Amino acid sequence: MMNELNTIEVLTCIGEGVTITDSEGVITFMNAAAEELTEWSSRTAIGMDFDKVFSVVNVNTGEAVESPIAMALDAGTAVGLHNHTVLISRSGIKKFISANCSPIRNSEQNVTGIIIIFRDITRIKMIEEELCQERNNLKIHFESSPLGMAIVDRNIVIKQVNPAFVKMTGSGYGGIFEPRLGSGIGCLNSFEKRCGEAEKCALCDLRKSVRQVLQSGEPLNDVIIQQTLMVNGKIQKPWYKINFVPVAVFGEKQVMIVIDDITGQKRNEENVQKARDYYLSILECFPAIVWRIGLDNQCSYINRQWTEFTGVPVEKGLQGGWINFIHPEDISKARAKYYEAFRERKPYNVEMRLQHLSGEYRWVLNMSRPFYNMEGSFDGYIALAFDITDQKAAEKQLEKTKETAESANRAKSEFLANMSHEIRTPLNGMLGMLNLTLMSDLDNRHRDNLKIAKSCADSLLKIINDILDFSKMEAGKLIIDNEDFNIFRLVEDVIKAHSFQACEKSLSLDYQFSAGIPTYLIGDSIRIKQILDNLIGNALKFTEDGGIILSVKKHSKKLDSFELLFSVSDTGIGIAKSEIDRLFRCFSQVDGSITRKFGGTGLGLAISKQLAEMMGGTIWVESKKGEGSTFFFTLPLKVGQVPVKKEVDQNLVKKPNIPLKILLVEDDKVNQIVFQQMLSDKGHTMQIASNGKEALEIIKKEKFDIIFMDIQMPEMDGIEITQRIRQMEGGTKHVPIVAVTAYALKGDKERFLSLGMDEYLAKPMQMEALFSVLDRYAKKIKEMDILNSLQADEKVMNPMETIDLHERIGQHIRSMKKALDNNEIPTIEKEANMLKKLAASIQADELKRIAFTIELAARREDLKSIIREMPRIRNEFENIS
Repeated sequence: MMNELNTIEVLTCIGEGVTITDSEGVITFMNAAAEELTEWSSRTAIGMDFDKVFSVVNVNTGEAVESPIAMALDAGTAVGLHNHTVLISRSGIKKFISANCSPIRNSEQNVTGIIIIFRDITRIKMIEEELCQERNNLKIHFESSPLGMAIVDRNIVIKQVNPAFVKMTGSGYGGIFEPRLGSGIGCLNSFEKRCGEAEKCALCDLRKSVRQVLQSGEPLNDVIIQQTLMVNGKIQKPWYKINFVPVAVFGEKQVMIVIDDITGQKRNEENVQKARDYYLSILECFPAIVWRIGLDNQCSYINRQWTEFTGVPVEKGLQGGWINFIHPEDISKARAKYYEAFRERKPYNVEMRLQHLSGEYRWVLNMSRPFYNMEGSFDGYIALAFDITDQKAAEKQLEKTKETAESANRAKSEFLANMSHEIRTPLNGMLGMLNLTLMSDLDNRHRDNLKIAKSCADSLLKIINDILDFSKMEAGKLIIDNEDFNIFRLVEDVIKAHSFQACEKSLSLDYQFSAGIPTYLIGDSIRIKQILDNLIGNALKFTEDGGIILSVKKHSKKLDSFELLFSVSDTGIGIAKSEIDRLFRCFSQVDGSITRKFGGTGLGLAISKQLAEMMGGTIWVESKKGEGSTFFFTLPLKVGQVPVKKEVDQNLVKKPNIPLKILLVEDDKVNQIVFQQMLSDKGHTMQIASNGKEALEIIKKEKFDIIFMDIQMPEMDGIEITQRIRQMEGGTKHVPIVAVTAYALKGDKERFLSLGMDEYLAKPMQMEALFSVLDRYAKKIKEMDILNSLQADEKVMNPMETIDLHERIGQHIRSMKKALDNNEIPTIEKEANMLKKLAASIQADELKRIAFTIELAARREDLKSIIREMPRIRNEFENIS
């Protein structure tokens, strides 16, 4: 009994599941391990049928397997479970188990029961499956790899290969036998003797690499080998990149060889090398110095042209010696250009001097461009250096020629300016005297004589203006001013201007317009009139019988613009076809006899052509000898609108409110007389200085309201006098100085104004222009008097009165607004004056300034300025409230 209890205790404590049944398969004992595996308690399980507690199935099929109790009873001996058998626990969990079932016999050897000992082998099964899966995966990778793989043993005998290896080597190895490596890949040496026995086998890189890996146990990677193989009866020399990896197979050291066929890559590299050698040979023959600089700023290539140019070997240039051949004055410039371009990876050009083998420095143009390697990465610069010494010499000669031409052009401009001055000065006196005399009481005969004299003077002035216009266009200084103008009025004015001459020659002069032409267009009406004047003037000059017709037609229309076709037709002498080419040329008429008969400069048509082209048009002529001519020109013009009428003071020649004290600095006696007579009855007082020194002495003693200054005078010109006057003033005062000059070239006005003068009047001087200047400065003097009086009256109010000042300011602003609505200008002036004083008392400077501006505008009766300033004064009041 004691022995039986000890046995039960032992079975209860062991770690494997133990279950005992009787001969009928009813459970009589179950230890703790069995309870844990089956999830059945021994109290419940004892007395139950074994097959109900131990439910075992095939894991793959899910079908129940034969009971181990039945198997043991049938066999009469110990039995185990089939593979892939799992136990389904009470909760439904499947567990792999191994079991041993043995019959229990009594002393008579009769079977009295069954003992089942089992264990949970789920974890072991999972490991086995993982190992199997990994082994299968390795096999799949090995078989499907695009790289050739072979495993060789220590005798360099092939143990296993993948399909890629067979295809790559073309060996036909199928695993039927285990050849040595050389035989397996078709090594040419293996056809003479067995692999490893031929004389050249000792030099085989494959065998050396395998031996090295077997000895060291370390992999050997990226070994580049070219093999000579016999494939399908043909000798081939493929390139391989091979990795040798040590492996252990069943404890034996072996080597896995991984082969990548790089024959195509090597061929590409060879082709690239051939291409490189080819292009290098081209660079070597290039007729210019070629060099390349790397990222390290070191020169890595120079072609042989370097040696031919400098006489120095290429090696010396590659060592940085080429820098020493650059002219010392150009080194810093060349380096600065290079480093700037290097930072931004941009191309650059630089001209520099390089020392020639002759010892002289020659100019080269160094053209450098960024260089990129085969991977597309920036890798420095490549440069070409061309010898441009001859080109530089040509440029220098061209520069000298240009300077000579510019000097000649300046001389021509100076000549034109001097000619203009010398002719315009007596013309000013002539026209001035004629105009003054025509304003007096004359009989008809004397008046007609003076008109003819004035016409001659006007003709002379036109010739001068033509020459000056031509000079301006040559210099590119003629400006086209586009403004709104009335095309019908312009044509009418042109016709009226020439009607007297047409009438004198008994010629008809008429004009016509096509329908649909807008009344107002945008363009330079003065230049259009100038072209028409030239064309009609020529037509009148060369026509003896018949007449002239000016026609304006609509040539084309585009949205808001028109192209007008102007034509001037005459019945004059006409022009032969062979002579038409000479038209529109400078200083050219059809022949010398016409020049003598009809006169003129020959510039009219040349100026008309350039003006038409500057305005975007074209000009041409159709004519037959003896049948008259028709001159055409087109102009693109935009549709305009009624121009804003400029306010013209109709009282310019009347006596101004404030007489001015005038100083005239003029050396020409006739012009002095003309000036005096123009102003004799205008209330001004005038003093005359005949030269610069006399003018300065007078200015030291007397004060003047305005000075009229001639520019070209002996001893001291008008510019120097003006500068001395400004120095004498010292910036504390400023007397207006008006340049009265015969200089009339483009830019003269701007030049005189920049030198300290205030106004510009060109000779011959028009009376209207003179009176306009005088009137304008009379108004300025009046305004200064108003300003001084206002500032004198301004007083700071008592600080005690600042109570309710803001309210009082507001009242004055409202009163001004009401006065403005009722157009009561005097009231606005009064209110603004009071507002100005109130603003001064509270130190509101901006408010005071605006109020003063309104007060001054009211005194001028300038309603526009008052309306403009009213919103500003309200905003400023709100800011200080």
